Order: sequence, then C-alpha cells, then structure tokens
Amino acid sequence: MILRDYHTHTNFCDGKNTPEEMVEAAVEKGLDTIGFSGHGYTRIDGSYCMSEEETREYIKEINRLKEKYRGKINIRLGIERDYFSEEPARGYDYIIGSVHYVRFGDEYVPVDSSADIIRCAADRYCGGDIMVFCEKYYENVSHLCDDVVPDIIGHFDLVMKFNEKGELFDKNDPRYVAAWKKAADVLLKYDIPFEINTGAISRGYRTEPYPDKDIYEYLKDRGAKLILTGDTHKKENLCFEFEKFAHLANTFDIKRRICMIGHRGYSSAYPENTALAFVKAAENGSGGCETDVRITSDGEYVCCHNEDAVFCDGTSLVISESTYEQLTAKPLKNSKTGDDVRLCSFREYLEIMKKYGMVCFVELK
Repeated sequence: MILRDYHTHTNFCDGKNTPEEMVEAAVEKGLDTIGFSGHGYTRIDGSYCMSEEETREYIKEINRLKEKYRGKINIRLGIERDYFSEEPARGYDYIIGSVHYVRFGDEYVPVDSSADIIRCAADRYCGGDIMVFCEKYYENVSHLCDDVVPDIIGHFDLVMKFNEKGELFDKNDPRYVAAWKKAADVLLKYDIPFEINTGAISRGYRTEPYPDKDIYEYLKDRGAKLILTGDTHKKENLCFEFEKFAHLANTFDIKRRICMIGHRGYSSAYPENTALAFVKAAENGSGGCETDVRITSDGEYVCCHNEDAVFCDGTSLVISESTYEQLTAKPLKNSKTGDDVRLCSFREYLEIMKKYGMVCFVELK
C-alpha cells in the first residue's frame, strides 16, 4: 500500500508539531508523500487558522523542507480553505475545500466544536429544529466550488462529528438525506476527490471515517473519486488506520494544479512589467507572473522587456546607460489605464510575488 497523507496540520495553525517533525515522522513511517494543509486565514475566527503573516512563513518553511528532503520523501504545499475564507489561495500545490461554520446573521457557528454548540444554535436560530442547521450546513457545502475550485472535498459531512450514534439527530430523516444528496450532486459534477477522513477517529470522536456509510455508498455508486486522508494534528496520527480503511479509497493521488501565469503581469489590461500589472494579475487569479529583467548603469535590477524605458512625456532612456534614479524619476508611458506608474525594480517584483504566494518566472535580458 502506498502511504500518502494530504490532510495534515502543524503548529502553524491548530496542530501540535512543527512541519519538520511531521516530515521526520512521515519518513520513519515510510510515507511516499506528505502534504501540508494548514488552515488558511479566516477573518471571522482566527483561533484555529494561520494569520496572514504566519501563512507567508508557512509557505516559506514548507518550500524549504521540499528542498532539504528532496529524494527522501515527496512534500506538497497545500492549504485547507474554509468556505468563509476571503483570502486568495494561489501558489499552492493543492487546496482542500471545507466547511466549518454555519452563519446566522452576524454569528458564525462552528460545526465541529461541540454537540452543545450545535444544539444551542438550533434552539436560538432554528426554532429548535436541528434539521434547519443541517440544511444550512449542506447548503454551504454545495457552494464550495463557487469561488475557488479545490482539489479535495474535505470532511463532506462534518456535521456528523458528534452524531455517529444519533445523539443529535436522525441521519435517516428525509430532510437530512435530501440536504446531503443535493450538495453531493452539485460537487460530483466537478470530478474532485472526496476525503475518506480518519481524523475524528484518531481524536476519539468517531469509530468510522467521514463520510458516513450511506453517503459513501451514494458517492461511490456515482463514480466519485475517494481518497484517504488523516486530517492529522500530530505526528503520531499520520495515515491513521489507513490499512483498515484502504478498501474504501479508489485513488491515492491528486492532480497537480494548473497554474495560470501572467505574461509580464496582467499586461492585456495594465502597463506591462509594472507593479500595478503584477498586483492585478494576483487579484485576478494568476498563480505567478513572468517578467523580464535588465540591469541599470548603477547595478540595479529592473523589470523591462525593451532596452529602453519610454516615459509619459515621450522621452526615453536606455536602461543599461541610465541610473535607477534617472529611470524612476518620471512616470512611464501608460496608454492602458492612465495611472502614474514607474519602472518596477526586481526587488519590488519579488516582494509582490511573496506577498501573494505566487510563482516567479524570470527572463534575464
């Protein structure tokens, strides 16, 4: 059996171990691949997820480990993106899409904190009808692919975490069945793997993985891809009980994401090779930006395709014969937006790529 775990959490979010401790444990256990899927920043609740700064450090650390352990184990950089996250998820090898909350007005009720929280929310917002809570949860699940299409559907029926023995509701209630079937039918169209998630077993909440047996059979009968994940929060639980549940899975890998690259930034709508073009490429879904780099007479690296920079007043300067100060003293010619844009330094380009988690493509002139 090939051992791969794509759903893991570290001390960058709500896990217990450092990424390197997780990698060392994965090597010792004989994993072929470990994928890191830290909880992406969610504005509504920062208690469990990475902050924006922690996310940048997380990306940096996982990329460092990729190089350090090259040849020993495959390491994939992923993110678990909640339905309510407003942050971009670019520059990752894969994305797990999941729902952790049900919204009622300005309050976001966590689905996986406790049974009492769900009961209280049902009493307070649903007139005591817990099926309303479940229907709202699956409504959110059905929209997981509206904004960012993930590579894995995370714990599809998380609302069952505290309900394996019917403690909260009857899973055979026609309303409950209709709700999850509706969400499943929507997501099945995307041909994305659903998790066989053993995380709640390792933490003592369940004896069977997500999704519940009836949902699993429904997905399987309709040709869904099903992948084992551990939803691991400490190194000891990597690939938890995978041997026991391996027969439920029909795939052990995920497709690598296709990365859209902005040619000289978003150059069709904004002045090419400028900070504005790079930022707009990021904001419009590019996973990276290509740029051209030249060196000024005083040794500064700048982004420009042509040998000379043309300014808004019609004048121009040869980059290799001009200083950085001379080249950035005036706005560049900009017939696309009319914005005041200056020559972009290579340093600024790198800072933008880092900020947005984008891939760099550099052509040296």
